[in-house]
Amino acid sequence: MQSVLIALYVHPPKAWEAVDSWVRTALVRKLIDESRRPWRPEQSAEVQSPTLIEPPLAITPDGLLAEGRKRVRRRRLLTITASSLALVGGGALAVSLLTGGLFTPAPVVMTTASTPTGESGSNSTALPSKDAAPAVVLDAYLRALKASDCKTAHALGTSSFADNGELCGQLRVKSYTPVLDPATPGDQAIFSTNLITEGGDASMPDGLHTRFYILTRQAGGAWRVDSAGSGP
Repeated sequence: MQSVLIALYVHPPKAWEAVDSWVRTALVRKLIDESRRPWRPEQSAEVQSPTLIEPPLAITPDGLLAEGRKRVRRRRLLTITASSLALVGGGALAVSLLTGGLFTPAPVVMTTASTPTGESGSNSTALPSKDAAPAVVLDAYLRALKASDCKTAHALGTSSFADNGELCGQLRVKSYTPVLDPATPGDQAIFSTNLITEGGDASMPDGLHTRFYILTRQAGGAWRVDSAGSGP
């Protein structure tokens, strides 16, 4: 039985279904081999060593089969793991050869969304010049609104704009469409843009909104945001 167990460890069967038949065949062959060699001398009791005599291993055929199945599972796991590593390594090598250098995966950087505040943060927006076109002024305002830079946003609006459509400090603007050519009735410039917002109330829930902005020319010649809403 011990010699069959050693043979199972050294040369395990490749297929799971073959473990039972392999063990039975090995046991039968071992018994036949022992019966065909009657001339093999037996050691007499007188010359046996009086030292420690270890009891024989209590190995049953069921235990031998269980051990064989365990070894087949381990071998399959090692094969699957080696195949996966080979595929990953091959992909990295292919990218390295195509790019002409060593392939190093880019680290993933996670950023958190900013919270709307009433004061400007570290990402303040530069004010446009005094003679800037109305489209430039509105684009600067929208960038400040998206960055939650309410100090700059308020500076680009008139004194009445805070109560007439100002959104900064009320919700967060995730994105907006580019500012296009306005309608210009007199000293006004009317623009239309789409905002994607979040954190608003029932009057402006999260999602896409079409927003109209009206800019007026001030006494000094500068354009400022005067009002905003869902319609011109």
